[in-house]
Amino acid sequence: ATDGARWCDAFYASGGPRLDLPPVSPARPGGAVPARTAGRPVWVNVWATWCVPCRREMPLLLRWRDRMHKDGIDVEMVFLSVDARESDLTAFLQANPEIAPPPSARLLTPADLDSWLVRFVSPVPAGIPVQVLAGADGAVRCVKSGSLRDGDYPLVASLLR
Repeated sequence: ATDGARWCDAFYASGGPRLDLPPVSPARPGGAVPARTAGRPVWVNVWATWCVPCRREMPLLLRWRDRMHKDGIDVEMVFLSVDARESDLTAFLQANPEIAPPPSARLLTPADLDSWLVRFVSPVPAGIPVQVLAGADGAVRCVKSGSLRDGDYPLVASLLR
């Protein structure tokens, strides 16, 4: 708990706010909108195609998701794009199919990002990427802004157990 309290911008040892996604559309045409899976921890990565640190960390996040599954943590990772234009996201994902695999979504109104995040963290982070980690009970445990580093895996995994 002490490490989480120091590392997270907002940390809830228990009783955190319930994680609900803001209004979204599928990231890929014809895709499904992410649905909350009861009983599974959820990791929401807030990103955009124009965000170089976001794109740089995505392969790391996908490796961690796979590693967590091997470690017995059945996490659902949702990539939430804040791209203003759907066409920008569609073109980027067509050119980079390995980025932001389903379930992925785009915020319907990117300007609403702050009003969604303020439910979990105050002050709202000034930029992206932002990680929102929720336990299997649906309660947010941690909000972390900025890029993640290789050495962060043990703490992230412990927050999602």
